[in-house]
Amino acid sequence: MGVINKLKAQVKAARADGKITLAEEKKLEKTFKSTPKGRVRAAAHQVLAKTLQADQDKFETQARADLSKLLKVKVNLPDPRGMDGHDVTYGWVQGGKLYEADATDDDVMQGAAGDCYLLAVFNSMGRNHRDLLKSAIQPLGDGTYNVRFFQPDAQGAMQPVNVRVDGQVAFLGSQVQYAKSPTQTEIWVSVLEKAYARWKGGFEAIGHGGSPGQVMTDLTGRPSAFHWTAQQGDAPDAEYGRMKAALDAGQMVNVATPDSDTLPAGMVRNHAYAVIGYEEVDGVRQLVVRNPWGNTEPGTDGRNDGLFRVPADQVAQYFVGAWTA
Repeated sequence: MGVINKLKAQVKAARADGKITLAEEKKLEKTFKSTPKGRVRAAAHQVLAKTLQADQDKFETQARADLSKLLKVKVNLPDPRGMDGHDVTYGWVQGGKLYEADATDDDVMQGAAGDCYLLAVFNSMGRNHRDLLKSAIQPLGDGTYNVRFFQPDAQGAMQPVNVRVDGQVAFLGSQVQYAKSPTQTEIWVSVLEKAYARWKGGFEAIGHGGSPGQVMTDLTGRPSAFHWTAQQGDAPDAEYGRMKAALDAGQMVNVATPDSDTLPAGMVRNHAYAVIGYEEVDGVRQLVVRNPWGNTEPGTDGRNDGLFRVPADQVAQYFVGAWTA
């Protein structure tokens, strides 16, 4: 077992200064690969796996990723608390991967938390700001992800804040309880929502409504603006023009419905939606809108995918307010 003692000595030396570098990890990796397969290799694996779990914060990012890949170890981090009354358990998604092809708006399906304001922003980013979205989620190679948000410092300047979470998601029975993709195996939506919950204090803290504008700022570091859709002296299509201009300027646009039972059938009251585009069909100008539920919309296209269009002169009838960033 001399090789195991050598490996333990290398681990001790690497730990000594409180930081395990990539060069030190490569030495551990070389020693591990030199062990004969069987009982000795299993003992070496145990030594390094325990080191990875106990000292995960001491590893340089790439060193941790490389050792995790070598050992085929996934790190298990503390999970945010679920909604009150939700008896959730966290587990790995079988066959789960961050992206199946690319991040898109139709990956987003809201779950059992009341966070449409958050998922509507995910919709906007998945359609029009994929590079920004993907830059916010960094896989660390050990089953965990570094998720970047922004918050103001003491002088009000926006600074990045990093939240590390693992890729386990909340299940209630066999079903994913919170945000997910339609296939449930593409997990970027779940990871991003989980990181936001971890940052804000759990799903109970984020699951009872909120402001899309605040989420836009949290994810981009840019200020957001809000306005009421019905303004005195407006022409019927004025709000359409404001939203089109914001989209043309590269901004995200999220909207909210009134708490009213006069909305068209298929619309959800007191709910956040993403405005993801606009188009003109047969001379009719209209906004392209998506429900973050991933289903339920007005109209009769038969798809039940949450995607629908609002004619320019009806925007202020559907929505009471809008956020841009």
